[in-house]
Amino acid sequence: MSNELSIFEPRVLNGVIREFEGPEQMVGHQLVGTPEHDPAPTWEYDIEREARGAQLSHNSYGSEARIVDQLPYGHLEGGYAYLRDKKQFNPTTLRWLREAGKSQLARGQAERRVTKELQALRMEHLRSEEIAIWAMLTGSWAYTLMNGATVTVNYRLPAAHTPTVGTDWGAGGDDPVGDLFAWKRVVSRASGFPIRQAWLNGATFETFYNLAEVSANLSDVQRDKYRNEGMVPRFLGIDWFEYDGGYQNAAGTFVPYIPDERIIFIAPGGTDNLSMNYGPSADLGAPEMHTGPFTKSWDEEDPSGRQFLLEQNYMPFLKKPFQILTADTTA
Repeated sequence: MSNELSIFEPRVLNGVIREFEGPEQMVGHQLVGTPEHDPAPTWEYDIEREARGAQLSHNSYGSEARIVDQLPYGHLEGGYAYLRDKKQFNPTTLRWLREAGKSQLARGQAERRVTKELQALRMEHLRSEEIAIWAMLTGSWAYTLMNGATVTVNYRLPAAHTPTVGTDWGAGGDDPVGDLFAWKRVVSRASGFPIRQAWLNGATFETFYNLAEVSANLSDVQRDKYRNEGMVPRFLGIDWFEYDGGYQNAAGTFVPYIPDERIIFIAPGGTDNLSMNYGPSADLGAPEMHTGPFTKSWDEEDPSGRQFLLEQNYMPFLKKPFQILTADTTA
C-alpha cells in the first residue's frame, strides 16, 4: 500500500478545489454565471452601449444608402487581481497520512483535515471574488496589495446611475416612490431595458419594507413572500431581494457585501453583461495555459511539514453599465 495519500496528487488536489461548493450562498457568483477563462496575462473588454437613435430620414429608390455610425464603445483594460496563499501542515498530521498501514482511522481523519483546510482557503478566495462582484455593481472596486498600495477599478457607471436621495428614506419629507420612478426612467431611457431586480442587505431591506409608501401598497402575497422568502415581488415592477451575505474583516467586524443604505438595481436584457474572468496561472508548476484556481503541495525539510498553495488571477467584468443603477437611500 502506498504511503502517500491521493489528495497529494496534483490532479486530485486541483479537482478538490474546482468541484468544491461552499457552505455559504453567494448570490454575486450566481449573477455573473459560469466563469470565463482567458490565457492572456492582462484583461480587457469593451463597454457596450446600444444605439438609442431612430431612422429619422428615409431613402428613395435608386439612391445611395445612408451611412450609419458604428455603435458607441468604451474600453477597459488592466492587470488581474492576484491571490496567492498557502497553508502548512505539521509533522503529526503528515505522520498520520504516511502511516497508512497502522491506522486507517487516523489516515481518514488526516485526509478530512487536509481537505477541510484547503476548502476553507478556497472559501476565502471565493469571498474575495464576491466582494469584487458587488463592488463592481456599485461602480468601483478598490483592493489593497501586500505592499500597501491600492488598486482601483472604475467600471464607468454614468453619474446619473449613482444617485443619492435628497431626503433620507424614512425621514420626514422623503419621497421613495418618486425616487424609484425617476431611477427607473434613467435606466430604461439609457439602456432600453427596464429595471427588474433590486438587491439590498437585511438592514436596508427592513427600512424599505417599513416605509409607509411601501407597506400600505403591498398585497398579502407580497407580504407572505417577504416573511417566507426574504423578497418582495413586483413592487413598482421590480423584484426586491434581500441578500445579507458578508465577511469578517481583520478586526472581526462583519462587513456586508452590499453596504447599508445601498440598493443595487439591475435591468436584465441582452447578453454578456456580467461575468467573472479568470486569467492564467503565474506558477511555474501549473500546466501550460492553465487558467483559474491552481493548487499544489510539496514537502519542507526544516521545519518539517507539508505546504499547500492556492493561487488565481481574476477580475469581474461589467460590459453594459447603463443597465445598472446603484442608489444611496441616505442624503
